[in-house]
Amino acid sequence: VASLALVVTVSLAPLEALARPKVTLAVIAVGVAAALVAWKLPLGPGALVGSLAVLAVGSAVGATVGTRMETAGHILAVALVSAAVDIWSVNAPSGVTHKIVQTPSLLRLLTIHATVPPTRTPEPMIGFGDVVFAALYVSASRRFGLSSRRTWAALFAGILMAGAAAAIFAAGGGVPALPFLGLAMVVAHPATRKVAPEDRKATAFAALVLAAAVAKVALR
Repeated sequence: VASLALVVTVSLAPLEALARPKVTLAVIAVGVAAALVAWKLPLGPGALVGSLAVLAVGSAVGATVGTRMETAGHILAVALVSAAVDIWSVNAPSGVTHKIVQTPSLLRLLTIHATVPPTRTPEPMIGFGDVVFAALYVSASRRFGLSSRRTWAALFAGILMAGAAAAIFAAGGGVPALPFLGLAMVVAHPATRKVAPEDRKATAFAALVLAAAVAKVALR
């Protein structure tokens, strides 16, 4: 349910309009206000209002970046860097995501919630950063004329792979979803793998950063 909410929202949202500076600021202001209201509501309605706020603000932020990318090949670099940062953020004791997971009030404010049967209690499922990058990938895909269906399928597959990894490894502290999202996007769109000569050094450096992040987690 959470994955479907994310993909449908970023796929149908008017991302080009959300990327306009005044609109972005307005959406962020309304979203922050809604999140603060959600904090004071009971868990059920609070989780719903908070999830809508995360979807709105995350979509606006992601669209702002995605609509300003210069080439489809930049998506590969974004996928590599975001994967490295997300791996660090989830696994390092000082990581932002690690801190959020350990703080229930922040977890409630910055995640999309859904219920897991048979319980009816909303649980945090998808983080704010995942919404941002999903919107970024959709807006970039539109900008460069990439297949919308492939993009939607990639996002859904990426989120589900992250969920499967969390279930397999029983990761109560969370699993970084951005590596899965980025991988699915790069596999789905061959154009993202065509890096301009002037961008190859930066992209190679991003790959080294990701390899270092993976190696550090593996050693730990």
